[in-house]
Amino acid sequence: MSEIKGGGIVKFEMTGLDKLDKEVKKLTDKVQKKVLQKAARAAARVVQKRTKALAPVKTGALRRAIRVVTLKMPKGQAKVAVTVKSGKGEKRQAFYAQFIEFGTKKRAIGKQGAQHPGTTAKPFMRPAFDETEREQLDAMGATLAKEIIKANDRI
Repeated sequence: MSEIKGGGIVKFEMTGLDKLDKEVKKLTDKVQKKVLQKAARAAARVVQKRTKALAPVKTGALRRAIRVVTLKMPKGQAKVAVTVKSGKGEKRQAFYAQFIEFGTKKRAIGKQGAQHPGTTAKPFMRPAFDETEREQLDAMGATLAKEIIKANDRI
């Protein structure tokens, strides 16, 4: 299930992986967090790949700026995001991604009062998320299973 939250944040909840969930809960908090983060990142990489494929290209800066980032969360939770973020070496920031994704309104520009007609939204991030939901679940489930086996082998 997915839903849009304020500020364009997408919340994604997995269901149907009850057996894996029970196995994850048997792990220590530290290992649990590591396993969940790896699984969440695996799902996010699926979205990242599709987002890059759908992103419009003029200079390539936007595609290069599409990243997977891990966010700090309380124990037992993992949160990652696919975001547009320019790195240290980037000369051009891809700040305009939001304008492409959501479009812009008609507005006055400059001191002369000229009118900018606005731009039509050309979403690439949301469609990437929607189009890959099954692949995300598959990647997350496979990674969870692999990491649980690894964690249990270490015990």
